[in-house]
Amino acid sequence: FEQLTGYSRAEVEGKRKWIEFVHSDDLKTMVAYHRQRREPMGSPPMQYEFRLVTKDGTIKPILLSVGLIPGTKKTIASLVDLSERKQLAQQARESEEHYQQLFELANDGITIVQDNVILRCNAGFAAITGYPVNDLIGASMEKVIHPDDRDIVLDRHRRRIVLHQEQVAEGKPVLLPKFEQRARRLGRGRQVGERVAHAEERLAPGIR
Repeated sequence: FEQLTGYSRAEVEGKRKWIEFVHSDDLKTMVAYHRQRREPMGSPPMQYEFRLVTKDGTIKPILLSVGLIPGTKKTIASLVDLSERKQLAQQARESEEHYQQLFELANDGITIVQDNVILRCNAGFAAITGYPVNDLIGASMEKVIHPDDRDIVLDRHRRRIVLHQEQVAEGKPVLLPKFEQRARRLGRGRQVGERVAHAEERLAPGIR
């Protein structure tokens, strides 16, 4: 508690009330919980978040676990500093937003495929294929591959998945294969450049 608040034990015990450590915006709610906890039919939450104000005025997000000591009206509480967790969550959100912008604004066509189904694609991919984004989501990849090229494209896709699974299973870094440009025809007969992986030499025996 001393490290969390910046106050020494001598400065707190018998001298300060708990409400002095609570941010003003959270005080009303916490006082209400405090009263409910002492009422026969009261049912305040036993765990919730609030903002703690430290000695130097720093505001920290706190996870509070609180309850009454049996047979008394005294409260016992546990406080966990969520500052680092909140910061990491914020960084993750910012990273996701950055990725989303790159995904949506990229000039290249980008698509996310699972089990041969298009889960997501950007406007660049829609422009290349000529289909609206909504028509592509949930569609099979075969929809945008010319029949003459379908087998070889799907086979390369399968090989990439196998390579990725092997690297993960062996605890190896997942390496991105090298690419070259090769012409591929879409389902509508349009010519596009497909990035074809040269990963065959790293595939397991029997997968070639």
